[in-house]
Amino acid sequence: MSIHKLVTQALCISLLVFSSLGYAQGISLSLNQSSFTVGDLMEISASANGDEITATDADVYLSVQLPDGSLYYWYDFGLNFIGKHNEIVSLVTEWPIQTLPTTKILAFKVPTGLPSGTYKWYLTLAQTGSDVTQPVNWIANVSATFVFGAKTSPSDSRGDYDETGKDFSPKSEEGAELSEPLSPSSGGSITTLPKPSKPILSTSPITDIGHSDVASDDGGYAKVDSSIIAGDMPGYPDDEQFIPIAGTLTAGDIDDNLNFAAFQRYLNKQTTNDRALPSVDMADRVTIRIIDNAGKGVSNALVSASSVQDSRPQINTYAGTDGQFYLFPKFDGITSSQINLQLAPPEDEFGSANTVFSTTINLEQLPENRSLTITLPNAVATLPYSLDIMFVIDTTGSMADELRYLNTELRDIVRTVHSRHPQIRMRFGLVVYRDRDDIYVVRDFAFTDSLNTMQAQLNQQTARGGGDYPEAMEQALEKAVNAKWSKGNVARLLFLVADAPPHDGNLQKMLEAVQVARQKGLHIYPLAASGVGDKAEFMMRNAEVLTQGRYLFLTDDSGVGYSHQEPSVSCYVVTRLNELIARVIDSELAGQRIEPDAKDILRSVGNYDAGICKTDDVIPSSSQIAQVDNIRVLILESFPVQVQVVAQGFLRDGCEKIKQASSSQNGNTFMVEITTHSVVEACTMAIVPFEEVVSLDVYGLKAGTYTVNVNGVTDKFELSVDNMPK
Repeated sequence: MSIHKLVTQALCISLLVFSSLGYAQGISLSLNQSSFTVGDLMEISASANGDEITATDADVYLSVQLPDGSLYYWYDFGLNFIGKHNEIVSLVTEWPIQTLPTTKILAFKVPTGLPSGTYKWYLTLAQTGSDVTQPVNWIANVSATFVFGAKTSPSDSRGDYDETGKDFSPKSEEGAELSEPLSPSSGGSITTLPKPSKPILSTSPITDIGHSDVASDDGGYAKVDSSIIAGDMPGYPDDEQFIPIAGTLTAGDIDDNLNFAAFQRYLNKQTTNDRALPSVDMADRVTIRIIDNAGKGVSNALVSASSVQDSRPQINTYAGTDGQFYLFPKFDGITSSQINLQLAPPEDEFGSANTVFSTTINLEQLPENRSLTITLPNAVATLPYSLDIMFVIDTTGSMADELRYLNTELRDIVRTVHSRHPQIRMRFGLVVYRDRDDIYVVRDFAFTDSLNTMQAQLNQQTARGGGDYPEAMEQALEKAVNAKWSKGNVARLLFLVADAPPHDGNLQKMLEAVQVARQKGLHIYPLAASGVGDKAEFMMRNAEVLTQGRYLFLTDDSGVGYSHQEPSVSCYVVTRLNELIARVIDSELAGQRIEPDAKDILRSVGNYDAGICKTDDVIPSSSQIAQVDNIRVLILESFPVQVQVVAQGFLRDGCEKIKQASSSQNGNTFMVEITTHSVVEACTMAIVPFEEVVSLDVYGLKAGTYTVNVNGVTDKFELSVDNMPK
């Protein structure tokens, strides 16, 4: 639906310029001032240090990303030399890389008719003749960002859109053409950049992106897509007052495999409170670390496990990029305590005899911590050489904020990852979904090597529909895990961006899709958006534990969008969402957990230490209150009657033991306290269930209703007669 806006008398632009540094510190891009109004001069300047760039020549690209994520390239030095929407054209080809002082490469007066939101200028050096849409071909890539916002009348707080201003040409406030764009100048000379020998690398704009072709005249000077100017942008309901701003959303995360005892307690509590939730038994987890002779984790080591009586493997998959693998025998369908285990380097898909390591493990004879370290004698650990990244996004109406954010941030997230891992070739996939009775249920886009294609596919999506709370998450996940993922030593990440669970009848189907992901070595990283409830959190956290991902969740620190539910975790740190996503990908490619810099942490919750919640894992040295999850009261058939309370809960690990149970009475309430203490011995780190029976002193009680409180969990019982013989 279009949201046409009237131009107000006082249209102004607020420009927040963020620093832009090349990852090789070789090039930079900057704007001339921090705030602009219509008609003011905008100057885009660049510099280069040839000594810091290893390549000798490069193709140069200058582009601007609009608030909806669409991209426009410049092929000459002037405002009128802009390519068509998403058409890939170079500014300069075969530029001999050299030191260039700060040079003005483009200057123009700010036009009217621009939509509010985040704009990003990009300057990219790519290998000569290569595909600039594949990040591995980038030599350097820097950006400068500004936010364009409009003053509005009281009845129009969304921003101003000029329905008649349909092109990028500079105009005065009255709509008259301004003078020609100013000629670029520099501290040095712009002539140090030779004119393009072949301006257009690709004459075919990306297709199937939801935009019609844009008429072009004046030698390629293109009119801006009318949907951008008119405000009919992806995910923009008429009544929302939102301007997508880069780097605003905030988020935290929890690695439940690092905090497994706490996660087990969480699982038990949720399944006790909601019987509709599927029961997933993970208490038998076995941690297997696979290393080479140098002690380094073997990234994506091949793992095959089966019961001794079954020659067919129950699971045939990859370890994590850190060489670690979590085996869940019951979930993986292994029924025997004797397990055949075969391990091999990731490049050995066919199992050569000289590299495969075979062994048999007995689950009943594992160390107390249920962990094993196995050395592959003929393996040499190497980090992943490639990245498959897929976004699975709920595009129902409540997800507009998140969809707009990804449109704005995707390119910068990829740019950040590439700056840390320039050798990595990337592929991008997308699945979007809604629910039954919507205009579509699931749409999927095949993996592509082109960041531009992925961005264009994402731009096409809008947030609509989804009348009830549950959505078709399990169908989208099934489509995603069955895509054509790369094999071998590749980081395979799936970001599940959602705010609602599947329908109750489809919860088990989602776990079946998770099982496929587990078999393929995919790591699921759910991102819980605003509106996530207990059931959605439960399903998403199960998915991340079983696939060695993390649970990501938005927080209210940004002040943007709807309120976000606090997750059931005891510690986390809050950073910008774009930084968190980039850090998660960075960790997968580095084969180790990457922590945020102290300056990037906006808020800390609990006792956080490199992803571990210390309160969950530190064994107390003295007595403490036991974790009780539920109680029931038993009245024995005798007279006078006897009353017992049965308390059930979990000990934090094998070192924690029940110390004592004591009870006292205050009026009609019995207070029962069960305490624990730690023992000094080798013990398992898995949580241990307990059941404690406590007898209550009820002899002589008057008839009435009584309350029992056991470590904060309460129940009641009733005596119909006085409990004493006559």
